[in-house]
Amino acid sequence: MKILFVTEYFPHEKITGGVEARTYHMSKHLAEKHDVKIICSRQPGQPEKSTENNCEVYRVGPEHPYSSEGSFFSRLRFAKAAVDKGEELEFDIVDGKSFLSYLPAYLIGQEAGVPKVATYHETWIGEWVQNKGLLTGIGGEIWERFSLGRDWDKIISVSEFTKERLVEKGKSPDEIEVVPNGVDLARFEEVEYEEAGKPTICTVSRLTEKKRIDFVMQAFEKVSEEFLDAQLKVVGKGPESEKLEKLAEELNAEIELLGYLPEKEDVIKVLKSSDLFVSASVLEGFGMSILEAAASGTPYIVSDIEPHVEVSKGGMGGLVFDRYSLEGLVDSILKLLSDEELYERKRDGCSKLSEEYEWNVLAQRLEEVYKTLV
Repeated sequence: MKILFVTEYFPHEKITGGVEARTYHMSKHLAEKHDVKIICSRQPGQPEKSTENNCEVYRVGPEHPYSSEGSFFSRLRFAKAAVDKGEELEFDIVDGKSFLSYLPAYLIGQEAGVPKVATYHETWIGEWVQNKGLLTGIGGEIWERFSLGRDWDKIISVSEFTKERLVEKGKSPDEIEVVPNGVDLARFEEVEYEEAGKPTICTVSRLTEKKRIDFVMQAFEKVSEEFLDAQLKVVGKGPESEKLEKLAEELNAEIELLGYLPEKEDVIKVLKSSDLFVSASVLEGFGMSILEAAASGTPYIVSDIEPHVEVSKGGMGGLVFDRYSLEGLVDSILKLLSDEELYERKRDGCSKLSEEYEWNVLAQRLEEVYKTLV
């Protein structure tokens, strides 16, 4: 097959986001047997055209930095440039891999008369203003409503949770196939790390209100009353950074805010050197952090939102707590830190869970979906 991916961002040297990771690994594995081309925007310092893992990558439109917000007119110019580039290429199927790329992918496929696919990580219809604020929210709401309303040949959802949400927004279940995100196990296995030397808990996410890092920190303060030498490491940055730094100073616990770690290997080192990974998030489209903790061999404790329950298969490799219960989170942490037999069972579960989400396995599933359309 000749496959065309359209995505706003594609890595040249390192992967910085979940959509990027999916596009990178899926294209890499599909290119072993198929002709894969990618249209994306151009970030500062990136070439206009390159070959990545046997895939032809075309970076079009004005140069702008990696961001999920801002650069509004520049990002719209990318969308127009993507359509223009798509008209020059030959392909059997086109897949829009990210929010801003859905309409360009649809228009490209419509013009070429080939099957049109959209890969959905989550849908925010009716929630854009709440999640992104007034200006960005209104634009996002209009764009997504128009994009989702197109006559797609297939929608790929990364989770059953997102599929159910898409059905609620009016799409037919028959239009949607679920092919989840995955992990690059070999990369995790290669990273060497040093033991922390004391009970260590970590959390990794963008520091936003919905991720509830403050909830994790408050729970950890109670945990440290029983494990006096325990430490909490927080990886990430965001609009809550300053607030969380002040809270860390106020709490009677050893909490270290590491900020954004640009090298993925450094994030993996934190995960692998920690005893537990914790997420109290109430807003996820998938729950990638669970898979990364599992790939690191680190048992996890996560809130009981649907994406967490689905991705973890009900807690294979960790525990799921009542999202509203601070004591529930505290009890779960204490249970895993205190019960060696349970902890080892969960570590074994991490290995089994991560193996089910290897990228090469998932790429084969995506290939089968494409074959039914071409």
